Amino acid sequence: MKNALAAALAALAIAGCTSFTPLQSSMFTNEDGEVLCVDYGRDSKFHESTFIAPSGKEMTMRSKLKVRVTLPDGTSFLAWECMNPLPTGTMYRTNNQKWMFHAEGIYCRAFKKAVNPRGQQDYVEVFSGIICQGPKRNGK
Repeated sequence: MKNALAAALAALAIAGCTSFTPLQSSMFTNEDGEVLCVDYGRDSKFHESTFIAPSGKEMTMRSKLKVRVTLPDGTSFLAWECMNPLPTGTMYRTNNQKWMFHAEGIYCRAFKKAVNPRGQQDYVEVFSGIICQGPKRNGK
């Protein structure tokens, strides 16, 4: 049992799952009363992301800001700040580009890459809510 626990902890450390230290946390609720939790943090190194503008121009952004988002169903993902295709707010995207989180003042939205109703790969909104608690610094 101890060996299995030690192996699991070592695997988490290697995967980088234990390296996230939240600096600030907030909770958002939707119209159904479901809650999304987001922890905001900063990495020690820059993370680079690219964005293709509507004109086709590729732009690069470097940032140390990241979030850990936990959806109402318990699914969580770690995402880094990236170029925002929306007119306002701050966008975060996972390395595999499967998830995006958009924060805009007291509102937030979470998106998952999926097939849209037209049969195309796109980001589909899975949560939209308003802040119900936060921000709290270092869990206080």
